[in-house]
Amino acid sequence: MDSTPSTPERGRLLRFLRGQRSLCARVVISWTMGGGVTAGGLLMAAVTMQRPETAQAVLPVTGVLFLLGAAAGLAHGSLLAYLGRPPAVQRRSALDTILMAVVSLVIGLPVAWVVAAWISLTSSILVGGAGPVWPAVLAWVGGVLVCAWAVLEGSKALANAFRRWPDGRTGAIALSIALGVLVVVFHQFRPEIWFTHVRVTGAGAIALAFVATVWIAAPVVIVVLHLLHRGHRGGAATA
Repeated sequence: MDSTPSTPERGRLLRFLRGQRSLCARVVISWTMGGGVTAGGLLMAAVTMQRPETAQAVLPVTGVLFLLGAAAGLAHGSLLAYLGRPPAVQRRSALDTILMAVVSLVIGLPVAWVVAAWISLTSSILVGGAGPVWPAVLAWVGGVLVCAWAVLEGSKALANAFRRWPDGRTGAIALSIALGVLVVVFHQFRPEIWFTHVRVTGAGAIALAFVATVWIAAPVVIVVLHLLHRGHRGGAATA
């Protein structure tokens, strides 16, 4: 069978994946999948390993946390993809690429859900023999790879955002202070993981502080400094 007609399509796909525009898509996809895997898979595995009795009703809670994590990843990944677009990518082109990435999540999210579900069942498999071990092992490998991919693509976009951001140095200092404060607060007052009544450990407090800095503090700092910068420029122009 001749595969020549599909060659141009494959060539265009490869050029897109290697191009600068594709960074926006990769950030959205990886952060959405990574958010679901982290909240629904890794978090639930950590909880059930600390409290094996909670493994009985793990999948319903996994589903809720997966959706919350994926929604947070989509929101923050889209914002980061837009703000961290490469210099040669125009705003309209970045928005079109982000929209295309959201549509493609019809494929990515079911894959992430399967990975998260098997990771969350780790305690049930190891303690209660609820199923074979090898799917959980593969899920852990896949989950770690997805999260590593999200960190890699996110760091590229974040570097672009800081280069474009006139208040990048101020923002970096503010985020560093926020991370330090959150680490101290979470160590002092260990927060509970939603729907589980389980409080995080010392390492969990640090991880949660980092997540809160990226998902909550970073957008707030970016928006506030952007508004202050715009107000400063408006005042200078009026003067």
